Amino acid sequence: MIPEIGHLALILALLLFGLLHWLLGTAYRARQALLRRRLGRQLRRREQSEADLAAGVLALLEGRYPHAQKLLQRSRRAAAAPVLPALALAHLAKLRADPAAREREFAAARAAAPHARLAIAQLQAQAQLEAGDAAAAAATLTAMTEHDSPRLLELEARLARARRDWQTLHDLLPRLRRAGIIDSAQAAAEEVD
Repeated sequence: MIPEIGHLALILALLLFGLLHWLLGTAYRARQALLRRRLGRQLRRREQSEADLAAGVLALLEGRYPHAQKLLQRSRRAAAAPVLPALALAHLAKLRADPAAREREFAAARAAAPHARLAIAQLQAQAQLEAGDAAAAAATLTAMTEHDSPRLLELEARLARARRDWQTLHDLLPRLRRAGIIDSAQAAAEEVD
């Protein structure tokens, strides 16, 4: 009778192990299915965001501003690169002559892509200059000290000319020459002017 109890205990232990193995396998498969479903939803949202961004930019280029704004704002929700919808919305705000929205979108772009601060500052300063806001453009450009961006240097020179700030323009000439924006003859002509 004792050997039968041992066999029965062994059979029960094997059954318990089999049940435990089955339960753990089922839980693992259920977890994997949930993860796949979540990743699939994220992928579909990201694909929809990219489609909305592309359609929004096209609508912006076509001049359909309300539709462009709707698509660009929707694309921002799941965008892989939220800086792109923000920059497109900043451009839209510039076209609509809405400086508050323009500055808000540039701030969103800087928050989304701090590594792109020079490119964002260049676009922002250019938009501010085109809107006739020289003071805001000067503040944007002043915040970008110690850069070697040729485009920012061009904007700084343009702003200095517009403000008739000849000393700043004179100070920029060596940097403009090093960046290859102007040659020695142009620098000399600028100094004479």
